Amino acid sequence: MKLFLLLLSFLIGGLVVQAQVSGADSVPVRLSTLDARSNGNDARLDWKVVCFLDYAKFEIQRSADGSNYTTINIFEADYLRCRQPFDYTDANINGKAFYRIKVGDIDGRIYHSKIVAVTGKERGFEINSLTP
Repeated sequence: MKLFLLLLSFLIGGLVVQAQVSGADSVPVRLSTLDARSNGNDARLDWKVVCFLDYAKFEIQRSADGSNYTTINIFEADYLRCRQPFDYTDANINGKAFYRIKVGDIDGRIYHSKIVAVTGKERGFEINSLTP
């Protein structure tokens, strides 16, 4: 990640004001939180973002092994929508599932969120009764 530091100096009526702004990179959309929890066989993702532009694109991605991801949902949000929390429910997961969110801006710059994992109930069968 590139770190940059911008030092601004303003001369206002003989008063010098200095401000420092730092950032991790140039993607103007960032996830501030990402949480995941299981609800039976469903996985619920909740997240919040910080947007500095009028447009953001989100891809929710899932993996069974934590390395190979597939996009399971795509949507876009404007600046006002970005100010609200987001959520997504992935129904009927089997075993452990890994999730991340790919965030993009209008210029095509992308950012991947941290990876979160959810464990659902294993599918199989259950013996309810035995009859001789």
